[in-house]
Amino acid sequence: MKLLLIMLTVVVTPTTPVQQSSPNVTVIGASASAGWGVVVQQSTNADQKPRLHHRHIHLGDVLDAIITPASSSVQSHATSLFFQAPRMHGDAQVSAVLADDSDVVVALDFLFWHTYGNIMEQDGQDVTPRMKNLEVGLAQLDRIEAPVIVGDIPDMREATKAWPFPLLQSNQVPSKEAIQAINKRIAAWAAARPLVTVIPLHDITKQVRNSKTVMLGGRTWPITARFVQADGLHPTSHGLFALAVLAADATAAASDEIEPPSPDLSAEDVLEALQPAIAAQDRQ
Repeated sequence: MKLLLIMLTVVVTPTTPVQQSSPNVTVIGASASAGWGVVVQQSTNADQKPRLHHRHIHLGDVLDAIITPASSSVQSHATSLFFQAPRMHGDAQVSAVLADDSDVVVALDFLFWHTYGNIMEQDGQDVTPRMKNLEVGLAQLDRIEAPVIVGDIPDMREATKAWPFPLLQSNQVPSKEAIQAINKRIAAWAAARPLVTVIPLHDITKQVRNSKTVMLGGRTWPITARFVQADGLHPTSHGLFALAVLAADATAAASDEIEPPSPDLSAEDVLEALQPAIAAQDRQ
């Protein structure tokens, strides 16, 4: 009888369900990921007085709006000050990723200022010093054991012609030879690391600049969509949405817990979905 009671107890005792943690996505990088200059107007209801309120949004905000499931956590350590001290900010951001115990890391422009910026040329060329700086950034990313979505290096020399005050100077732009060598190295580095996905920002930038019809993330974007701000360097809200779609697709491919965004989702849908968060900024 005693043995029977023990057996019944084992059978009927409810088991505690295993709690599945929500995917934790972290954005790191520079001003593009930080949404420099990207502001959206706060909408108002018909019974409210019209107000001109604009709020800043960044890549993490847009990712949070399009990633499924909604319980996913998206946070950002990206900063527009990255260009001032790439090594310091890179180290700090990766350390934050490790502290966050991130499941996926989105680092689209993390390597940008590790290769752009003022350098001391060696033997009249800039390939070697810029490659050395690149290795510093790659070493930082190597500290991350989670899947990493990283961008290669675009050619942004057109931004040096922005009027009236270009944010990027000619001497900060790598030579074409340097960009080619840098991206070849990034591709080789990623090929040896199964958890790394490279977003081809170099080719994407060229397509956006030169093509009438833009295909990004399996979507055909309208010709009227403006992806880059007047500074020729930073994405607009539509450009930020395009980057978020590319990052979200890559994130879904890297994590079984995340689904890619709906192909029917538009930038306008996302901006509308962000309105509660925008309004919350008023209350803070």
